[in-house]
Amino acid sequence: MLTDKIKIILCFLVAWTFLPSLNADDTRELFIDREIFVEDVNEALLHEENDYIFEKIAPFLKEQRSIGSPNCFECSLFLIKASLKASGDKQLIYADLATKISPDLPEAHLHYLSRLLRFTPHKLNNISREIQLTFKTFFNFPPRDAFFYSLLKHFSLGCLIFILVYFFILVVKYWALIVHRYQHLVGHSLFYGLSLLFVIGVGAWILVSSGTNWLLVLLTFLVFISGSVLMREKIVLYLVFLFLMLSEGGIILTGANMDAEVDNRTAINHLNAIYSPSSSNLNKIDSTKPGGSMAKGYLFYYLGNYKRVVFHFKKALSDIKQGEIRASVENVVGLSFAKLGNYQKASAYLKKAYEYDGDPRTGYNFSKILYEGGMTERATALEGALLEKGEATTYVFPYYRLPPMYKVWRFVSSGSTQDRFENWIRFVVFILGNLFFYILLLLTRINYLKGLTLARCMECGTVMCSKCNAGGKHVCAVCRLMKADPEIFKRGEREKYIKYREHYFARHSIITAIFNILIPGGGLIFANRITEGSFYLFTTIFISTQFFMGKTSLIYNIRTGNSGVVLFFAVAAVMIVYLISIVRGFLVVRGD
Repeated sequence: MLTDKIKIILCFLVAWTFLPSLNADDTRELFIDREIFVEDVNEALLHEENDYIFEKIAPFLKEQRSIGSPNCFECSLFLIKASLKASGDKQLIYADLATKISPDLPEAHLHYLSRLLRFTPHKLNNISREIQLTFKTFFNFPPRDAFFYSLLKHFSLGCLIFILVYFFILVVKYWALIVHRYQHLVGHSLFYGLSLLFVIGVGAWILVSSGTNWLLVLLTFLVFISGSVLMREKIVLYLVFLFLMLSEGGIILTGANMDAEVDNRTAINHLNAIYSPSSSNLNKIDSTKPGGSMAKGYLFYYLGNYKRVVFHFKKALSDIKQGEIRASVENVVGLSFAKLGNYQKASAYLKKAYEYDGDPRTGYNFSKILYEGGMTERATALEGALLEKGEATTYVFPYYRLPPMYKVWRFVSSGSTQDRFENWIRFVVFILGNLFFYILLLLTRINYLKGLTLARCMECGTVMCSKCNAGGKHVCAVCRLMKADPEIFKRGEREKYIKYREHYFARHSIITAIFNILIPGGGLIFANRITEGSFYLFTTIFISTQFFMGKTSLIYNIRTGNSGVVLFFAVAAVMIVYLISIVRGFLVVRGD
């Protein structure tokens, strides 16, 4: 007896030790056996028959459909990555399977589209259909991670880099004018000049570290520097700044720069629990965060644990205000109550869901539950109403439809399910704020620098100031005297002045050559070929930011297999523009 008791105690201790690693909370292995999936895919890649992969993937697809799992992101991504070096036929088959396994994953459709364009460009119907599906998944995927919004981000970055590079060229080009203007601004006082620089530096540091306020810093330098440059340079600067402001405003409209209440990994895990349960880990779902209870509810629905579905979804409904998400959850709660045999509550939730979305398939769920609950009269009346609509719909039971992924992402990442009217308000405030700040800067410049006109002598580079040493329109007083009456200069002064002018032109040519080599279009801008130089500079920066700086901002960043070709053409375009700018700059320096 004692020995049996000891055995029971030991068994209990062993079970207590190992059960936590085998409980139902570790859901990832309950949906798919990763090791077997990887082995089957690799085996199919080595097999001579291209269609052999269908035999291997069929059990996984069948299991996925049986539990109602909408996607398996991990499976699709592995199929894509594993087949990148396979033959063209196999790449097409694997890419097509990736879209079948995860129809909501933009990367899968983008990859399949790239394979179609590369290997079967003559199949226009397939390409057209896949283009539509690609765009559909892009705009249904989380807004802050969609490719379209990454374009705005990269375009904004390109505009910012362009303005900073342009600032650098203009500061070197007009250094004497900018310093002279600043001296007038501070009343030629060294103390005020240093104090103002310190205040501007601290204020800029504070603003740059706070949201989109860095644009105010950029605008301040833009207004000050633009007062010393040519009109064409001023137009280019303000035009690019306008593009930058509008792109940042577009990012505000997408909500991509909103402060998320949930860290990105947790939010993605919650999203995966709903749309790709095999990619989610229940142990890492936080019920205290927005979307946590909803994520658990969907996970347990896929697992068939309906008591826990009802428990978690009831908690989730108290936080969900958005109608489409709420109707989807109420539909699943109704189906779960029906599985538990509580048809009264099931019909109540299904009625709410049907009244909101009016989907006849949700109505069919409602009628079926009414029949099973013995409420035949209501069920018959509802079915009659559905038939009167005459919609060509295929009815299945149980039916559930997930809400748009971008709306769910909004909820799981920020806790908000309301329509983003507030983003339009933020956009208008952002635009008006920059406009009013610009007006304030202009009024300040007019007040302190009223009547001040600065120019640079085209022959010696001397600053011509309307308040200090006014000269002609393009030539300073000294150069005018030099031409009018050279004998007026003392012995040796004329030679010094000629040497000074020669040094100025030589220095100007050297700087132009340096900018011409280091910055595409920089030499042309420095040599007053503003439009042409700006075109070369903007084109180079735009291509570089789009193709070389950052990823697509999708949740799963993968190479689609044609990145080498795209990068080759991008590098070729940048090099061509760069070489053309060097040749044109060299001709300008020579004076041709």
